[in-house]
Amino acid sequence: MNKEQLYFSLREKFLCILSKYNSIENKPYKFGINNLLYPSEIHTMCILHENEKKNITCIAGKLGVSRSALSQLVNKLAAKGLVKKYKKPANEKEIFVSLTEKAQIAYGEHEKFHREMSREIINELEKLSRHDINIVMRVFDILDSAMNKLKAVFK
Repeated sequence: MNKEQLYFSLREKFLCILSKYNSIENKPYKFGINNLLYPSEIHTMCILHENEKKNITCIAGKLGVSRSALSQLVNKLAAKGLVKKYKKPANEKEIFVSLTEKAQIAYGEHEKFHREMSREIINELEKLSRHDINIVMRVFDILDSAMNKLKAVFK
């Protein structure tokens, strides 16, 4: 296989993986509760869980989204009974968010799901040599760089 064929083969595999990932991102899942949660919602809940003491502005920065976009998502989660918004008496401007008990259940199920998925992947990765893993990481770095360039073109 020449370099051009290798490139197209890698690109095809990468696009196939992206397509599968995107199809998963568009499907909701229950995570142990009655509400269907999209990946963006459950992942936002994970960030909220890990940053309970932080305000909306700080959390939006961690997610790489605008404060407005995060507020909209938080409002959707609040409507589903998954988060509560509150203000601290010392500063009435800052909005904080905490997960409800129902959200804690979903968070726990999501973590369990990831542990199980990770275990399968780790078992497969353990079959690879350190050299093989370094090569895979290098390929990911190349793809990441290419995506950054594409992102700049399509601003």
